[in-house]
Formats: sequence, structure tokens, C-alpha cells
Amino acid sequence: MSEVENSKAYLSRLIGFARRDDIALWIDNHTQFNEYSPGWKPDGILTSEPNYVARRFTRLGGRRQMLSYPELKGLRILVVEDDWVLSKLAEDTVAELGCVVSGTAASVDEALAAIDNPHSFDCVILDVRLGQEIAGDIAGKLISKNIPFIVCSGYSISPPGANIPVVTKPYSLESLAMALLTAWKKHAAGESPRI
Repeated sequence: MSEVENSKAYLSRLIGFARRDDIALWIDNHTQFNEYSPGWKPDGILTSEPNYVARRFTRLGGRRQMLSYPELKGLRILVVEDDWVLSKLAEDTVAELGCVVSGTAASVDEALAAIDNPHSFDCVILDVRLGQEIAGDIAGKLISKNIPFIVCSGYSISPPGANIPVVTKPYSLESLAMALLTAWKKHAAGESPRI
């Protein structure tokens, strides 16, 4: 095993992730996992194929009590995510928070077109990388139109001086809720997003 594979920071390539109540399914490309999402424990391998492995997880501590975020109720969200599975996960999580998914975009062009109609959403969940493209143009347009957004990324990013909440994927319901709350409260207080 190489030094990289032994590293605590090394994670496999995520192919898909799904969650329902207290059970999660994680599909990856066989690279060894050393750390899992807090609050979840590995519960076995469901299937192992040459190109992927499906792992089952259960929530530690039993069934989660429903969290309440009244400030988010009815908030209309545009989800910008190129991975179909992760987009569906974001949509489910947003709905669980009481928000409404008002649209999705899987590319820079789709997102820029959606932003031209800002009256259809209140806030944006923005993936940093959309296929081979970086979402810089999208972020720039959101900032120029003073539209609140959060950034979701599989990479650890924290631009100096930025006031945009960043959530690392895979994210929890709580971390997504806190990021959306932060972005929305800053917007309500008149603070513009900046990078």
C-alpha cells in the first residue's frame, strides 16, 4: 500500500451517495476509506464489482430527531451540480429542510441562463467544478446581482476575505442548513456576497 493510501486524508473517488432516514448507501471505486462522515458507521458491503463497491451505513445513536429551521421554510433554492446523484441528494436534503427546489443546473451555461431569471429562486447551492468547468463565472454573476449563495465542494477551499459559506461534500443536513442560514441572514442584513 502506498503512502497516499495510508494517509488519513486520502478518500476514494465518490461515485454516488444516497440517504434515507437512518440508512445511507455510498458507492465508490474501491479505494480504501480511512474516515467516514461523522455520525455514521460502516455497516457492511452490499455488493462489490470490478469498478465499484456499494457500502451501507447506519446513523450512530439511532433515529435522528427532526431538525427545525423555520427561517429556511419556503426558501426557493437553485441547485447547481453536474453529478446527477449528488444533485438528487441535494434536492432531497433541501426539501428535508423545508426549502423548495425551484430549479437545477448541471453546467455553467445552464446556471448562467437560470441566473438571468433571479425571481424564480432566493438562494443558490453552487458546486465548484461542473464537469471540466470551474464555476467562477457563475459566482461572479451571482455576486454582481447580489444573489446569496453557498459553495459545495469535494475540495477544501476557503478564499481569503470571502464571506460565502463553504460546505465540504459529502455534507450533512446540519452543515447544509447552517450554510444556507448564514447566506440568507447575511443577505437579509444587506451584506453582499464577495470573493
